[in-house]
Amino acid sequence: MFNNKEKLHGQPCVVLKRCSSAPQVRTSMDNQGRTTEQSIKDLELRVVHEELLEGVTGSVPGNRSDIDRILLRKRKDNDFKVLLVQDTSRFTRAGQGHGQKLLYELRAAGILVYFVAEDLLVDDEMAEMYVSFLFAAARHAVKQLSYNATIGSTNSFLSGRSPYTRRPPFGLDRMYCDGGIDRHIIRNLSDGTQQQLTPAGEFVRSFGRNNKKGIPEHYIKQKSERIRLIPGDLKLMAVVHLMFHLHYVEGLSYRFVARRLNDAGTPSPMGREWHTGSVRQVLLNPVYIGRGIRCRTKNGIYYVSSEGRPQPSEVTLEELANNAHVRGRMRPREEWLERPQPHLADFLPEQLGKLATVGIERYLDSIAEAKPKEANRDRHRNSLYILKGSLRSRQGNHPMTGRLGGKEGNEIRYYAVSRGHTVPKSNNVLSGRIAAQPLESAIIGVLRQVLLNRPNMEETIKRLVAQQMLERREDEHSPERLEREIERKQKQLVLLSDDVTLEDDDPVARKATALKAEINSLKRRREAQPPQQRPATDVGTIAAELARELEEFGRQIDQQDVPHMQRLLELVVAKMEADLVTKEVDVELSLPSWLGEVLQRHGAVGLDELSAYRPFIEAHPENRLILDTFRCDRHGQPVCYTCRRRAA
Repeated sequence: MFNNKEKLHGQPCVVLKRCSSAPQVRTSMDNQGRTTEQSIKDLELRVVHEELLEGVTGSVPGNRSDIDRILLRKRKDNDFKVLLVQDTSRFTRAGQGHGQKLLYELRAAGILVYFVAEDLLVDDEMAEMYVSFLFAAARHAVKQLSYNATIGSTNSFLSGRSPYTRRPPFGLDRMYCDGGIDRHIIRNLSDGTQQQLTPAGEFVRSFGRNNKKGIPEHYIKQKSERIRLIPGDLKLMAVVHLMFHLHYVEGLSYRFVARRLNDAGTPSPMGREWHTGSVRQVLLNPVYIGRGIRCRTKNGIYYVSSEGRPQPSEVTLEELANNAHVRGRMRPREEWLERPQPHLADFLPEQLGKLATVGIERYLDSIAEAKPKEANRDRHRNSLYILKGSLRSRQGNHPMTGRLGGKEGNEIRYYAVSRGHTVPKSNNVLSGRIAAQPLESAIIGVLRQVLLNRPNMEETIKRLVAQQMLERREDEHSPERLEREIERKQKQLVLLSDDVTLEDDDPVARKATALKAEINSLKRRREAQPPQQRPATDVGTIAAELARELEEFGRQIDQQDVPHMQRLLELVVAKMEADLVTKEVDVELSLPSWLGEVLQRHGAVGLDELSAYRPFIEAHPENRLILDTFRCDRHGQPVCYTCRRRAA
């Protein structure tokens, strides 16, 4: 249909290979390689790079970064002209709109796309029109696959051929039967391996861990087999019974249940320490009271499970384009799919099962209305935790965040290390907490003392600005900077000149040619630069204005809201370190060196504007001009956060 051989012959190219899931990596990538290698051989193409997308779906554009990398290579090295792809479905499955967008960006950068299976080089309007139909067909095909897979999976669960989940919950095994006869048991172990057992529980053989790429090592269900969940290892069952007893009988929280298990050295389902979230997941799972519930959430790209036939997904094009994954959504209770699990009805003892049923039913009722979650996950964004973002622990240098403690209605605010509470253990130093109110009062007192009682604040700011003016870094596009860059590349060119041959394919020759092009480009930029005149800066006025604003802030510090306090702390706090054992806190206040750069460039800038800036060169350690250092006064005694000042 299209005469591509003459256009492609001998051209340098980049090969793009993509597969949607990890198990397909070995087979799909090999098959794509064989297809493209044959075309490379026939057309005598020269491959400069292979772009591999392993386990990346083509239906979610927001999860694709390969085209950006290809465009960047084209702009930087300009060492290829053709992008080689096996077929249009490997390029995208998001439809003709996304496919044409990618083609436009590539063609605008001087890259032509060649689809091997269709023998199609997209280099004119006719080819663009033809390939748009192929993009639409690729999307329709994957939608049909999604529809068939969804309806098959749903009917398999409702008819009892498979359980509600692919991964058995903690303490449960899978029984495989064929023709109504129990054949064998598959038990998942915490190290990722599997054991095959007889229905009587005798060991048969082992299966290795699944690799991230390639064919799975786990047991693969046969078409005629049916699966049901059954009670598993007696030791793990005892752990589950203990967890339910501690929570529903003794009334212990998820955190204290996790701490009890971690203290006893009991591993979690993944063989690690227990998190409070893992404990909660077990204690609220209705399968332990004989009920298998599926489809409480939906995150399908095209279709979601439903009794009868799959329903279209609510995912929008905006979500697919701007996110790497589809956001999970809660579903109302009438859309849940539920099937009794008779083999697990008596998994828990009778009395314990009744208590657990009440608690689990209360939880299911609380999520039955499918209320959407808040988009912002920061629970303390409007709270009084003004030290969040500045306070760190002396043990391990972990950030400390806000946490509530105590009984409901009489809670006390604390600062704590998050990991110390999500993975609780006895005698864990990271589980220490520091009362928020007295600590915050002491820090506010320190700020007030520094802002109001430092007589040379204006001189300190003036010195910072003057020093920055002397050491001011030149702009990267200034004539001086361009001149130095030209000299550096000319030296590189001289070093390469002795090794250059007359052959165009010689890598040294290509490097020398690229250097010459860069030198010419820099010279054109240098000649186009207008003469620069630096404006005169009134250092005294800038320093006086900022010092006055800091002093005014100090007078009204008790009336400041939380965002203003947090911004000021981020600006002036160089170190705020809490000892989780002695509860002592060290505070070091300072002005960052980049403050002088900002003031010198923009003049008198308010505190709100300053908080939006970052160091001029973020890769380098941030230099600071120390104002004062404070630490707790009572070493080895109960801390009241009465701090004494120490010379800077």
